[in-house]
Amino acid sequence: MKLIIWTANSSLIFWSIMMILLMNNNQASNNNSPSNKTSIFFFGTSNFAAIILEKIIAEKLPISLVVSQPDRPQGRKKNIKPTPVKIVAEKNKLKIFQPENFDQTAIDYLTNLKPTIFLVAAYGLILPESILAIPSLGSFNIHGSLLPTLRGASPIQTALLKGLKSTGITLIKMDQQLDHGPIVCQKKITINKSEVYEELEQKMAEKSAQLILEKIQLIISRKIKLKAQAHSQATFTSIIRKQDGQINWNHSAEEIYNRWRAFHRWPKIFSFWNNKRIIFEKISFSTSNEASPKKPGTVFKTKNNQTAIQTKSGLIFPIEVKPEGKNIMSIESFLNGNQNFIGTVLLEK
Repeated sequence: MKLIIWTANSSLIFWSIMMILLMNNNQASNNNSPSNKTSIFFFGTSNFAAIILEKIIAEKLPISLVVSQPDRPQGRKKNIKPTPVKIVAEKNKLKIFQPENFDQTAIDYLTNLKPTIFLVAAYGLILPESILAIPSLGSFNIHGSLLPTLRGASPIQTALLKGLKSTGITLIKMDQQLDHGPIVCQKKITINKSEVYEELEQKMAEKSAQLILEKIQLIISRKIKLKAQAHSQATFTSIIRKQDGQINWNHSAEEIYNRWRAFHRWPKIFSFWNNKRIIFEKISFSTSNEASPKKPGTVFKTKNNQTAIQTKSGLIFPIEVKPEGKNIMSIESFLNGNQNFIGTVLLEK
């Protein structure tokens, strides 16, 4: 048997080793989250961006400054309202900057704060090179499509308009061109057949927040591997206008249904009857026609006594409508006061 002799010197060595191990563990733990010296600015304006901001705040990602577009007049009464991102920032007591434009004053203000990273999500304006170059580790954008497809302002709406079965999100390092920079990572997302804009937006924003949280430490530690986009395969989306919601009854029922899904929040889909707008708040569709197809836009009762509207191919079944100047109501309630609606043809104004 060996005799182990414990001395005061042995005790000192033991506790020295324990302190070293503890310090290493603390250092490893700190490496899993951004350093206190890391200054992350979040740029965003829309509801999509607000969801992302709320999620990353909940996961304790430190945001030093939130940059959002100025408050604008909204709604029929044109009341000044804060952006969705500003609402989230104020709720979480974050510092907010809302420049009218990125002039030299704005550039100097952001530069003097010495940011490390800009995170951008649906800001609503193209950021100039003078802004993108400010943070020491670069500017990164989360976009609602699998780039290079569906670049531009409305990737989520366009995916629904096209009736796509899947879409995705892409985190890129930004350059001076629109949604053009090299890819950090991507994630594919399935689109359910009945999913409307708000539902898909929520799902994609939550996945976007997860992706940012997964990759932020790699960005900070300069370990990301960038991949150039296949620019020759790029497709583009356009800004959605109010008039885009007007129904063309010479389209198929499925195309009209997809338009309803895409524009469910705004501008909604509508048609005109007796020179007054009717918004179709809730609809269903069938790809089948009645035995004797009617002129596109014709409102009629099916053999099963359903209210239907003929399209180029298939039928639209209105479930809830909003007549101009009135509240949302069921199609049955609308017909009670407008029996002559059956048999009419809905046309462009």
